[in-house]
Amino acid sequence: MIRLVDKNCHFLIDGYPRELDQGIKFENEVCPCLCVINFDVSEEVMRKRLLKRAETSNRVDDNEETIVKRFRTFNELTKPVIEHYKKENKVITIDASGTVEEIFEKVNHGLQKFGVK
Repeated sequence: MIRLVDKNCHFLIDGYPRELDQGIKFENEVCPCLCVINFDVSEEVMRKRLLKRAETSNRVDDNEETIVKRFRTFNELTKPVIEHYKKENKVITIDASGTVEEIFEKVNHGLQKFGVK
């Protein structure tokens, strides 16, 4: 990864940072964050999507109990990360309630604002 950073490449890290300390450490030790993509969707839609995924994923953690814990963790630990990067004008918030194609288009449009093609 460091070689890519040295070549000024862009890369995406999915689901990271989940806590503010992780983001700060990453920026200090690896490279500055260009932007953060925040997929905004209601807990109900997310719950339905995760339970639907459970039908085929064979993931033992796609169940109601774990999903509730994930929401709690997101609200307690990850929302402060988003707020931190919002203060730095680095957040792209995407309404993720649409189709995959619609969301993909919104992500592309948001990334263009940061010079990513």
